[in-house]
Amino acid sequence: MYHLRDANGRRGIDLLIEARDGQIIAIEVKATAAPSREDVRHLEWLHERLGARPAIGLLMHSGPRIFRMAERILAVPIASLWSS
Repeated sequence: MYHLRDANGRRGIDLLIEARDGQIIAIEVKATAAPSREDVRHLEWLHERLGARPAIGLLMHSGPRIFRMAERILAVPIASLWSS
């Protein structure tokens, strides 16, 4: 597991998980119940940088439901970490 900050400190990803097969899961955590496209801009940036390399982005938020934010980027309630 890693985190990422670019050289300027303008972009960052809270958590990167790299599987043995090279797949990347990028996670951003936001303290909002209503995430917006602005909240996924760093995940989109990373997806563009990885090119053909498989990746998925998760935006963890305080809202109640899962929904798609962009291609290969999902908004997921942080409560889903401890609920069944």
